[in-house]
Amino acid sequence: FWALTGFTPAITTIITTTRKFVTILISVNLYGHDFSIAQWCSVSLVFGGLYLAIWNTVQQRRDDEKVKQA
Repeated sequence: FWALTGFTPAITTIITTTRKFVTILISVNLYGHDFSIAQWCSVSLVFGGLYLAIWNTVQQRRDDEKVKQA
């Protein structure tokens, strides 16, 4: 709950998604299951999308700072 009130929506999404993924990896490891190629591709797409969202947020903040300085 503290993440919802203390961080931006992008950061909250990253925290939630990462927590869920780590939980899945622990579960897969504990019970000896394997990820298929499709599942690894899906994971890559999710984290790739999150990376792009973070990158976009950082770029927007840099652009806003440049406008304020000008």
